Amino acid sequence: MDVQKMKALFVAVELGSLNKAAESLQYTQAGLTRMMNSLENEIGIRLLERNHNGVELTDEAKSLAPAIKRLIYDYDELNEEIARLKKSHKDTIRIAALSSIAINWLPGTIKHFSIDHPNINADFRMIDLSDPIDQLLERDGMDVVLTSKISKGKYDWIHVMDDTIYAVLPPDFDDGGQQTFDVERFNGMEIYIADRGFDPDMLRVMESVKAKVSYKAAGVEDKALINLISQGLGAALLPGLAVRDYGNKVKLLPLSPEAHRDLGIAVRSLDDMSDAVRSFIEEFTDFVKKTENLA
Repeated sequence: MDVQKMKALFVAVELGSLNKAAESLQYTQAGLTRMMNSLENEIGIRLLERNHNGVELTDEAKSLAPAIKRLIYDYDELNEEIARLKKSHKDTIRIAALSSIAINWLPGTIKHFSIDHPNINADFRMIDLSDPIDQLLERDGMDVVLTSKISKGKYDWIHVMDDTIYAVLPPDFDDGGQQTFDVERFNGMEIYIADRGFDPDMLRVMESVKAKVSYKAAGVEDKALINLISQGLGAALLPGLAVRDYGNKVKLLPLSPEAHRDLGIAVRSLDDMSDAVRSFIEEFTDFVKKTENLA
C-alpha cells in the first residue's frame, strides 16, 4: 500500500473536503479522487463516507485508523533515519575539467574547498573539447564541467572568464615590431590542431578570415606542442591559460582582431544543484577571481 495515499486520506478527513485536500496537496480534485478510489481498492473496504457535509471516515476505516497512523509514523521515522545515515557519509562531487583549468585553478580550489567542507570529496577527471558537455553531465554523471563554451545544449552555464587566444609562434618569428598578430598572416603557415576531434575555439577564429593554412594533427598535450613550436616546427592558436608559463620558449602574440574563449561552468540545472555542488562553484569562482584579479 502507498503511504502517500494514506497521508492524503487523513488530510481529506481533517479538512472535511476532497476539494480542499486537493488544493492543500497540490493535486487536481479528479486526481485525488482517483487516488482515494485506488486506496480503497487496495485495502478492499470503503474508507470515505461522502455526504453533503463533505467526507469522513467510514466506521470500518475508523477502526483501522490507529494502525494506519502507526504505519505512517513508522514510515516517516524510517525516512528520517535514512536521511540521517546519508548525511553521515561523505558527499562526492564529480568534476570534469579541461587540462588548462585542472592545472591552473583546480588544485587551489580543491585545497580551500576541502578545508571548508571536510565531509565532501571532490573527484575529478581531465577532458578535452571533443567531449560533449551534454554527455559528460547526463551519460557520465558529472556534477560540474569546467570547460570552454563551444556549443549550446541541455545544460545551464555560468560564465567565469574570457580567456584570450594567442598566436603561438617560433621564438625567432619576425613580428615586425607588432604587439598583436593579424590572423591573416597565418596564410601559408602550418598550424597544429588536436588530432582527437578538433579545437572549436581555434577553428572559429580561423573561419573568421580567409587565410589558407595547412593543418597538422598533433596528438600531444599543450606543453609538448609548445616544445615543438619552440624548435621552429609550425605554429598554433592556444588560449592564455594554457601558455601563460611558456612565454620564454615561444613568441606569444594576442590576435588581431582580438579573440577569446568563454571559460565557465556547465551544470545540468542551476535550480536543482545540491548544496555541495553550489558550495564548490562558489569556492571555484572566488578562487578564479582572486587568482586572475577579476572584478
